[in-house]
Amino acid sequence: MSFSSEVKAELAKHLGKSMHCRIAELAALIAFAGNIQEIQSENPLLQEKYRLLIKQLFGLEEAESAAAQKRIFSSVKMWEEETGRAALTDTVNGILMQQTCCRRAFIRGAFLAGGSISDPRKSYHFEIVCRSEAQAMQLRDIINSFEMDAKIVPRKKYQVVYLKEGAQIVDILNVMEAHVALMNLENVRILKEMRNSVNRKVNCETANISKTVNAAVKQLADIAYIRETAGLSSLSDNLRAAAELRLEYPDAPLAELGGYLDRPENQGDCGCGERRGQGTCGRKGCGRYMKKEVRINMETNLEARPIATMVQVASRYESMIYLETEGKRVNVKSMMGMMSLALMNGETVTLDAEGADEEAAIRALEEFLTE
Repeated sequence: MSFSSEVKAELAKHLGKSMHCRIAELAALIAFAGNIQEIQSENPLLQEKYRLLIKQLFGLEEAESAAAQKRIFSSVKMWEEETGRAALTDTVNGILMQQTCCRRAFIRGAFLAGGSISDPRKSYHFEIVCRSEAQAMQLRDIINSFEMDAKIVPRKKYQVVYLKEGAQIVDILNVMEAHVALMNLENVRILKEMRNSVNRKVNCETANISKTVNAAVKQLADIAYIRETAGLSSLSDNLRAAAELRLEYPDAPLAELGGYLDRPENQGDCGCGERRGQGTCGRKGCGRYMKKEVRINMETNLEARPIATMVQVASRYESMIYLETEGKRVNVKSMMGMMSLALMNGETVTLDAEGADEEAAIRALEEFLTE
């Protein structure tokens, strides 16, 4: 069943609380569907709602007799005493829609007779097809009385009243009192907004990675040239340290490199013969250190989106965090480095962290990889 059919199925069973609301909805059914008795069975929901209304309003099961039809059409102000016949009109007498609840019922009836809503997973579009310009203008004005912005567009020999924005379609469902459909639509909107948000972040991260890679490639070429000609020892201490860090972290942004340069562990050896920051020294004073093997257990492989999320998780912590697999070791805060590993579900990797919040960092990443 389409989303539009779901909405109509819900509205077909809904009855206004007051007699005047039911009359307003009945008037809309007759105005938008023409002579309701001539509607064929291909619109069973419309027939169902019509029968429900005449039963509730007049106690009638059918409206075939002249007396029954006079009662029905008189109630919606579409009966001519002089001719003794129904005088069907495209517009509805305004006296039937003076109250807000009656206008809600009128829109509900108009939608049942000639409306549709697109699948919200694809697009947002609500419309009601009208037989004349006068009918379309009346419907548009009634919808807009609920602080919406309905518009009219011609389509062949018809006039179409429509809404395009998701928020306004939520509002019109609320006006028609299709509350189940409204909740379903809101769920779809939330998922779409979350997906769009992730896509924007991934695209932004991809653009940043491209800039970082281009800058890093040029810097690595310059460092290689200096090393082959004058040697890195010809540089000042600060420049040599920066060059060594760039070689060690070829894909790290400059701001990240600056952070590494300021860390005590990157300013010499600890006295035990091992360089700090390499995860090889656990002596007190060499910086905190934690290492743990984790078997990846996720619904999907680690592709762009989950990796982007993992990088964001790692970036919340101050500690240096690395992931090692099959002899490769990369900085978990580096999108490019993580993408280069092509990690698969079920693979066992080693996480190691060094810093004040290392335990929390390892725990958060382990939870992410075994969700």
